[in-house]
Amino acid sequence: MQEQVASKEDILLNEFTSNEGFNKAFASKIVNKYISEEITKKDVEHIELKIENTKLELERKIDNVSAEVKIVKTELERKIDNGLSELNSKIDNGLSEIKAIKIEIDGKLSKINWMITTLITINVAILATLIAVLFK
Repeated sequence: MQEQVASKEDILLNEFTSNEGFNKAFASKIVNKYISEEITKKDVEHIELKIENTKLELERKIDNVSAEVKIVKTELERKIDNGLSELNSKIDNGLSEIKAIKIEIDGKLSKINWMITTLITINVAILATLIAVLFK
């Protein structure tokens, strides 16, 4: 298998379009001038200006993205804090309900214990009375 070697023109065209951000037509024009050694000082200044503008635009976009990331981060932190506060509130409400139910159950158990004790006492009294009547 034989590898195809890229020409100097293809390499330069690729460099200008992919790395420097020039459009294909402009990059092709510059590469053709370079290959035919017709690049003028004005062309170089234009390229430098284009590179500088691209750098400034890129820096601006990076700053915008950084600002957006900070906004999203702040909003996310706020949502997390609100969610945690809401969750803590629900947990506290649940614990309060559990305590109220426990107190209610304790009260009912006390009444049931009192009733059972009363029934046992009455049954013992009736049994004692029956035994006394039967063995008299």
